[in-house]
Order: sequence, then structure tokens, then C-alpha cells
Amino acid sequence: MKKITAIFTVLLMLAASSAFAAITVEAPAGLVNASKYFTGFTFNATAKIAVSNQTMMVYNSTTDGFYSNGTQTSVNQFSIASDGHNDLYGNCTFSVYNGTDWVTKWTNGSVPTDNLGAGGTGAGTFSWAANQVYGNIQGVLAMGPQGNGTNATTYFTYTSGQSFMVGIANATINATGMQVAQSSRSNGTQMAMLYNNGSIDGSVWDNTWDYYAFGVDADTAQPGFIAGQVKLGSAGVANNVQAKLTAVEGGARSFLTSWTNYNATTYSNKNLISIQRADSQTLLTNGTVNADRNLITGYILDDDASGINQQGDRLFVVMIKAGSTLSTNDLTNRAFKLVYAGTSNTVDYVGNATMGMMAFSADANLKLDGDITRMNPTPTGANSLNLRTVDMSGYTVALADTTQFGPTQSNMTIYNAGGVAVGSFYGKQSADKTMTVGIYESLGTQETGYSLAFLMPNPAVTAVVGYAAAGYQSNASVTALVTPAVANTTAYSQVALRAQWSGLPSNFTPLTDVKNVKGNLPATSKAGSAFTFQMKFTGIGDKINNLKLYKLFPTAAATVRGFSYANSATPSVDGAWWISNAVADGYLNKESVLAPNVEYYLNYVVKDNGSFDANGTAYGINDPIVLGSVPTSSSSSSSGCVFNPAAGFGLEWLLLMLAPMVAIVRSRFKK
Repeated sequence: MKKITAIFTVLLMLAASSAFAAITVEAPAGLVNASKYFTGFTFNATAKIAVSNQTMMVYNSTTDGFYSNGTQTSVNQFSIASDGHNDLYGNCTFSVYNGTDWVTKWTNGSVPTDNLGAGGTGAGTFSWAANQVYGNIQGVLAMGPQGNGTNATTYFTYTSGQSFMVGIANATINATGMQVAQSSRSNGTQMAMLYNNGSIDGSVWDNTWDYYAFGVDADTAQPGFIAGQVKLGSAGVANNVQAKLTAVEGGARSFLTSWTNYNATTYSNKNLISIQRADSQTLLTNGTVNADRNLITGYILDDDASGINQQGDRLFVVMIKAGSTLSTNDLTNRAFKLVYAGTSNTVDYVGNATMGMMAFSADANLKLDGDITRMNPTPTGANSLNLRTVDMSGYTVALADTTQFGPTQSNMTIYNAGGVAVGSFYGKQSADKTMTVGIYESLGTQETGYSLAFLMPNPAVTAVVGYAAAGYQSNASVTALVTPAVANTTAYSQVALRAQWSGLPSNFTPLTDVKNVKGNLPATSKAGSAFTFQMKFTGIGDKINNLKLYKLFPTAAATVRGFSYANSATPSVDGAWWISNAVADGYLNKESVLAPNVEYYLNYVVKDNGSFDANGTAYGINDPIVLGSVPTSSSSSSSGCVFNPAAGFGLEWLLLMLAPMVAIVRSRFKK
């Protein structure tokens, strides 16, 4: 039977922020000396339909961005230091419903700010906390003042290199006093996004973008959303945007069934973009793009009285470039996190805030195993939310395409163990397969409503690359490299990773940073010896057969070489890799399915001066690697070297002629 637990105490909420495993996490490379755009929205809960207390606010920090120092301060804790001008909300626009109309209160930094370096108003020191627990969801990254509970802590999932992060918090800005740093405890939700800074040029233009906007319809004071497509044409010309959209507002739908012209303009040195029609109808304000130029966020502050979004509507906007619908192969034998935030619109709970995070793995038959943590309005409709945790064992998911919102969308419907639909996720997958963006419609009793949602592959939480114990070494007397043994980790998004190493499969989703350790074998070892490296990790819930480990050669040729999964622990075979559940024991075969909340050990073998050694000198070993996944039944370059076709001839081509080629292995559905 499904166990659903309502949690009402602050003590249990505080416990939700503690680390769940003993693993000592290496600093997330994408958060070390990193600047990112920071944007999102907050929604206050209400007592039934008391709209005078209803508040939605959108914010962004775009002028200076958001700065993360990333210096480790204690186990699994990393600082967020201000560089003098990067405040939490920075360049913000806040919109507040004052009981009569939606109005913009403060714009462009004049709103009070919460300085991260100083720790915020009345808060402790801000920091990242890795490998945390939110409710029953494990392995999340938390941001916030420690010791202040979940009220001001945001729980994130993220893509590789922390290039895009999305998180939720049971915290809202105080809409009465309008003090940004203060939160109205337990009576609202917030969704925040951080991503690497990009500029509005290049491939942003002359592409089709899938468009999603979530917010509140001013006429009915009920949640609403817009879904559709936007074609961005050439920069700097009139009518350079065509849009086809469906709006769901106040329970009704309106359609733009044909492509309608808009104008897109950039400003602030191409850091910002807006999309408007000649009659001033707005599709996007203060839009910012990520470094990969495949995601744009912004908002609508619309004061026009006509069109698809009416006067006073306030919506937060997300666009992804060249999206595609999900396939069964995208889901099977893999693990994901689904993050959503929005409102409920059941008759007695209009405007009440809600949010949630799901962490689940799907088997070959789309049966799920995992957990849900969500915030929902209280049954009495009071100004507060309850944290609820749900075990997803026995849940299933059905995948289909739908045209109910105009352009084709994926419809991923989730069913509980009793076969009752509890939610539907409508959206599109980004071209790099790192995220699916859309609208989550909750279908539970007293929980019906719409939310903005992101579905993302579950990332790994990793320790520093180290060395396997004697039982996993070809020479039991050599269990460590000697000085100078240096660990080095670099953050890449999926797009940046493939730009650097084009031989990686296009459907490869990295689940770790690029991890590396280099040093020397001791002089007592035999030249040409094999050495086994080991990395402790957790968070991955994929079938091992879907996982791929690649060696990334740091050369101009950008060579990659796929390690081969071993049929047993084979520490003497160059290029072998395997996963174990113990330091030097517990080998797992490739049909095994990992559990995201369990710690494992990644083992891989590099032979001195062998095909997987990036250091050509005797006794020296250099081994940058990346672990990731590919969809079920997708082939990949799992063995042999793959070269950058733009590179010249050199040593890598000689290695290609000398190295044996191993057949590509097709993934199987069978457990």
C-alpha cells in the first residue's frame, strides 16, 4: 500500500536538509568561481479564494549576474561569496497583486537586496550544501543559510557542470512589507533557476523555440499557462518572430491557430531580449539566454487589454530551442528528477501554492520506483502548506504525443500503484536531451492545478577520484600514485563537452564533471603496469548497460576512447571498467540497476603508456574521464578512438591503425 505521510513539524523540515550519506563530495566544479544568471518566481498560498492575499512575483538578476565562490568550508559545504555587487536578486522586477490589480513595485535593482556574501538579512552564512535530502528525495544540492530550515533554502537538481540548475523552496518574499530578504514562513513556494551566462546572438536566431509560460490570469485570479512555439527569424528586422500559442486561463482556452507576427529586439549589449507585437502585446520581457544558447527565460508583465494574455497577467516564461517529444527509449532504464512549482486551482483552493520534486527510475516496461516530496495546501485552506512524502513503488508512466495545446507535445502521464492518474507532464525535450520543459498538471484530490516543470536526468554525486584497494589492483603492492598525484575536475555542459570532444555520441548525457587525477607510479612498480582508479559516487539510478565511461584525451585532436564494461573485476585489462558496491568487492554486472540513494564505486583501469594513458612518459599516468548515459537501444562509440574530423593527422591516427576495434554493443531492455 502506498504510504503517504504528512509532515507538520519544523524539526523534521530541518532534518530534511541533512546529508544522507557518508560520501565526501568534491566541490561541484561548475560552482567554483562561477557567474550565472539567476531568475525565477515566487507564489504565495491563500486561504481558499481570498485573492487580496494572493501574490505572484517574478525576479531576475541579469546585470551583474550571480557569483559563486565555491570554496569548501567543511564536509560537503561550499561558500557562496559576494564579489561586491552580486546580490541575491540583483537587477529585479517584482510584480505584486495588491488585491485589485497586478502592479510592478520595483524594477532594476531598486528593490532591497539580500547580499550573499554578508549572509543576508537575519540569516546565517549562505553556502552550497552537497548531497542533501529534501523530504525523501536524496542527493540534491541545497542553497541557503544553514540552520534556518527549508524556509530560505532552495533544493536544486542540475545538468552536467551545474550549467543549468532548477530548484524549489518553501519560501516566499514578504508581500506586505516587501522585504526581499524576509520570508513568509510555510505559506508559499518559489522556483529558482541558475545558468551560465550567454548572449543573444548566433544560433539564438533562425531557430524554432518551444515556449511555456506559467502564471496567473488577472481576470479570474486563477492559475494559467501558455504553451506553443516561437520562430525567431533574423536579428534586427521587422516582424522577425512568428508565434503559434495556446493559452489556458481561468479554465478556458484560446488559440492562435495560425502563425502570428511579433518583433524581437535585444538590448543591454545583447544580454536581454524582448518579444512584442505591434499592439504591445508581450510574449517575453527581460529574456536571458544560457551559454549554450538553447534555453531562454524571462517573464510577461502585460498591461495590454487584448489578445491571448489579458491585462494584468503575470507569467514566467521558459523557451527551449529545437525541442522534440520524448520517446520510450529516452525514459527506459534511466533515472530522473521532476521538479515543479505553481498553484492549485481546485474550487476551494484557488491560488494556493504548490511545488514538488520526484526522483524515480523507469524500467523497460516504464514501471517506476522512487519518491515524491511535495508541498500542498492544508485541507482546511489555511495560509500554510504541508510537506508530504510519497513512495512511488508500483507507479507507472504512459507516454504519448498530444496536440491539445496546438503544436505537438509529449504527454507523460503518471499513475499510482492503483492505476489512478495522479499527474500529467506536457512538454518538449531539449535537443541535447539534458532537460524536458513544460507544464505539470496535478490530478490528485484537492491538488489539481498547473505548475511549471522540468524533467532532468539524475546527476551523480561524486567524491574525488582516488585509487582502488589491493584486491582491485594488478599489483597488490601498488595501491597509490606518488607525488605529484593531483586531482583535477572541470565543468562542462553537454553542448560544451561535445564541442571540445566531438567524438562523443550526440545522445550522450554526462552525469559527472570531467574527472581527472594524474601522477606517477612508484619506481618499484614495473613499467607498463596497469593501475585501477576508483571513484565513490551516488545519485545515479540507471541500468548499468545504459552507462558509458569515456576517456577524454587532452590534445588538439580532441580524441575520446570508450572504456569497456568488464564481465568481472579485471584489474589487469587496460580500458576495463566496472561498478562495485564495496571498495574491493561486490562487482555488479551490466544488467544491474543502480539505486540513486546507494553509494557505489566506479573502477577503471589505465595501463602505463597504454591506449588509455594520456601521459606518454614512463610511470606517468593522466586519466581525464566522464561518466554518462545513453538512451536504451542507442548505439554509441563504446570502444576504440573517435577523432575530431577537423583535426590534422598525428599520433591519434597512428593509434587508430594500431588499436584493435571492438564491436559496438547494443543496450538491451532485459534486466
